[in-house]
Amino acid sequence: MGECDQNRGKALSEGRNRLKMLKKRVILRSDHGKFHMVKICYPKTFLNRVFQTIPNVFMLYGPNTNLGHNSSVYVIESQISHVMNCLKQMQLSNAREIEVKAGIYDAFTAKVQNSLARTVWTGCSSWYVDARGHNSTNWPGFTFTYRWLTRHIDMDVYSFKPAKTMSTVSSS
Repeated sequence: MGECDQNRGKALSEGRNRLKMLKKRVILRSDHGKFHMVKICYPKTFLNRVFQTIPNVFMLYGPNTNLGHNSSVYVIESQISHVMNCLKQMQLSNAREIEVKAGIYDAFTAKVQNSLARTVWTGCSSWYVDARGHNSTNWPGFTFTYRWLTRHIDMDVYSFKPAKTMSTVSSS
């Protein structure tokens, strides 16, 4: 996974059986300078990049980004652009952490799953769908819609934790 750095996003590369891989992925989580192991049982992300409760981790070509109709490179380019915009906003905000606000993940996942329910990717028994009927593999829409969603940072979606200043360091 590379070096652990709580102030930088991580890009993880994926293998062939994405659903199986995503369920077994273990990520280190920083919590006040300590790292913990986190097992992801049912992967879900907001716009397929930022994991809930794990700040500063970005996954390219993660859950619900596989395509059956277009180029995954186009999606990855959209993700990279969004990650760079998030990092730029962190720098401008003097933030040490970026997280998606509570409730956003569930709403986004429900919308994606609802859209997938009307597709061939979910309507049959296949490797796309897990035992619960959850499809964490495919993107249900057009790639240009995905690019539009990732084009800008919605400040109402993200929360930024400020970097420690000299006064907060000395008082802790």
